[in-house]
Amino acid sequence: PFCGATGRIKRQQPAERDFTVHCPHCREGVLVKKNRRNCYRKSALIPVSYSIFDIDRLDDQRARNGRIVDISRCGIAVSSNSRNWPYQYGSGAVLTFLFSLPFVNDVKRVRGEIVQVTKEDGENMHRVGVKFSNLDEYTDNALRFFISLSP
Repeated sequence: PFCGATGRIKRQQPAERDFTVHCPHCREGVLVKKNRRNCYRKSALIPVSYSIFDIDRLDDQRARNGRIVDISRCGIAVSSNSRNWPYQYGSGAVLTFLFSLPFVNDVKRVRGEIVQVTKEDGENMHRVGVKFSNLDEYTDNALRFFISLSP
């Protein structure tokens, strides 16, 4: 709350939805939001090539470049210069992404649907949330291995 008090909330069972608690110091109500992510996300800085076309090479002339800034078994967040993020790549668009995970030397090729595009504050950059749409077992295992590594 605004009074600056900190503390822990102990519950017998995990919350099923968002809830409000009252600060024991100032009695102000504080909204606690339930984490709704289905997959653990890991921060990263991984170069990625992407295209609306069905590309299969990192050097494809139709590909654009960015960086994966976080990754999970469910999807990625990509940061890209605004020049590389045309307006037609909006929510619902399906793109092909090519990237190599550290410690896993082959190039991963995945398709993903854009779920959110936001302009990053004070920069000429976009951050794009992508939900994977076709992970094969090999790629899923590689992601699982990468995410399990210590930061």
